[in-house]
Amino acid sequence: MNNGEHQDHDEYESPEQGPTKPTPDSPIQESEADTPDNTEKAASSAHTAADENPPASTPFMASKVELPDMSRFFPKMPDLAKYSPKMPDMSKFFPRMPDTSALFPKVATPNLAAIAFPKIDVTNLGVFPQMDVSKLFGPLPNPDSVSRIIGLIEMPKVDFSSLIPDFSKIFEKISEASPPNWPVDIDFDLAESILNTEGIPLVWVPRAEIITSMLAASDRIARLQVLVDHREEVLHDCREALHRITHTSFTEQLPLAERVVAALEAGFDEPAQALAVTVTETAVAATISGSYGKVKKQVHLNFDQIPYTLMRIQAALAPIGVFYTSWYAHENKPRPEELSRHVTVHAASTGHYTEANALVAVMLMSSVLCALQELQEQADQQRRGA
Repeated sequence: MNNGEHQDHDEYESPEQGPTKPTPDSPIQESEADTPDNTEKAASSAHTAADENPPASTPFMASKVELPDMSRFFPKMPDLAKYSPKMPDMSKFFPRMPDTSALFPKVATPNLAAIAFPKIDVTNLGVFPQMDVSKLFGPLPNPDSVSRIIGLIEMPKVDFSSLIPDFSKIFEKISEASPPNWPVDIDFDLAESILNTEGIPLVWVPRAEIITSMLAASDRIARLQVLVDHREEVLHDCREALHRITHTSFTEQLPLAERVVAALEAGFDEPAQALAVTVTETAVAATISGSYGKVKKQVHLNFDQIPYTLMRIQAALAPIGVFYTSWYAHENKPRPEELSRHVTVHAASTGHYTEANALVAVMLMSSVLCALQELQEQADQQRRGA
């Protein structure tokens, strides 16, 4: 480093060297430094010179940057106070509440903590005598000895099985008397209504799946449509039910009943309906009664008034009440829409000989024959027992 460079460096103030010493060429003379006016003028001249001739950039100085005026980009906000109406003074509408403190006198609350309550010792008053009850009871026995003594005692064994009925046998009998084709969750009230008022058989035929669909249907017409939609299954169930008929009382009717099913399977609905109605009436008249009125009263179903042993027999015979509904042409009454013995025999028409009525007729014939066979079997057992 040369001497000139060292001299330029010494002209700046540094924390270690202190203020820079003035040179002989400095415009500030030693005699004028203590004068206030001269000092102020010298400072002003120095600032002016600095503004006009800015020094070169140094590590301790930065160039001056002027920011542009951005106010024109931000419009002046209007005074919104003049748009907001002044709220009226509402205090005059509310009268000032009077001072009611004078109506309630001040009551001084005593300081209960400062009151000394006397302590009473009741142990020495003799009111509650002390008693020693240990002499009233002897010493407690050893628990091990007690358990050994109890083990030596032979407790009598009581057999309660004879006092409790065998519910399994009861349920077995109820199951035997219930319709074999009914689902376990069947609605008994709805089934009773269908059997009594619509005349659609539900016992032994058809199968449980079809019965579930029929009970879920909205009305009688919808239930008949379920039968039509499952025609083949219904006829199969009727044929299976007829296989149960073995009693000698129906020897002459069973072959005719089987021909009814065969006729329906072959598509001869009208002849099958007529023959099924005749076979059913013949079996009922021979087993129960030939009087339509008496039969209608006897077959009316009420699950609350019949023993469980007759449940499925009575339910199978219940549609006969609608089947025996009386109708005569000279009475000028509308013909029954349900399967009717009177209309089928005495007023044959295409309006009554329908596929649905033919299926109901074969179901009624099969169901009634099964029920009448059980009645004959019970009568035979009673005669043998007598």
